[in-house]
Amino acid sequence: MNEKQQSLFSETASRDLAIDQVEYTNTNRIDDAYIDALSRVDRADREEKLTSDTILPDIDQYKFTDGRAVGAIMRKLISAKVIVPIVPTEYRPSTRPGNHARPGRVYIKAQ
Repeated sequence: MNEKQQSLFSETASRDLAIDQVEYTNTNRIDDAYIDALSRVDRADREEKLTSDTILPDIDQYKFTDGRAVGAIMRKLISAKVIVPIVPTEYRPSTRPGNHARPGRVYIKAQ
C-alpha cells in the first residue's frame, strides 16, 4: 500500500470508528431519526436531489449528544440502499445553522 492509499485508509477507518461511537451513544435517537429520514425519502420524487439537510431538516428535535449522528444516519440509508449518491459526485452547500455552508453530498432516492 502506497503512502496516499494508507492515508486514505486511515481517514476512512477513523471516520467509521467515530460514526460507530456516535451510533452506540445515541442508539434510540438515531433509530427515531432514521425512521423520520425513511419517511422523508419515501415521500421524495425519484429525481429529487436530496441532502442530509433535506432528509433531516430539524436535527435539534432528537437532542443528539454528538453532531456526527447525521453522518451515521446517512451511512445507514446508503447501506440499506434507500438513497444513492449522484454520479458524477455532486455537492450542495448546507443550509443547517452551524454547518457554515459546508458542502454536503447530493443523493437521489434508490429504485
